[in-house]
Amino acid sequence: MLNDVRKPNGEKVNFFNLPTTASGFTAFFSMREKLPIIVIHNEVDSNNICNIYIDEIIHPENYTNESDLTDGLLKVYEKIILNKPEQWYWFQDRWINKK
Repeated sequence: MLNDVRKPNGEKVNFFNLPTTASGFTAFFSMREKLPIIVIHNEVDSNNICNIYIDEIIHPENYTNESDLTDGLLKVYEKIILNKPEQWYWFQDRWINKK
């Protein structure tokens, strides 16, 4: 399950040092059910082959609350995106519009 979305009324977080909101559902579910979050992503190589990587296993018991866990998860996303930014596509307006 990938739950990286900006939820307008969601928890206030920073993503790439910019203010936004997050749903927080992944952290909520992980902590409630005491289940780890397995962060997986894919990359397309020069032969147009899609490779799948397990990046990190996040254990909820290592975090004090849902906010802390959400921040930790977003930091993992940042590392993945910065590694191959040309392969990342935003399907949404991720950051809060400051008009």
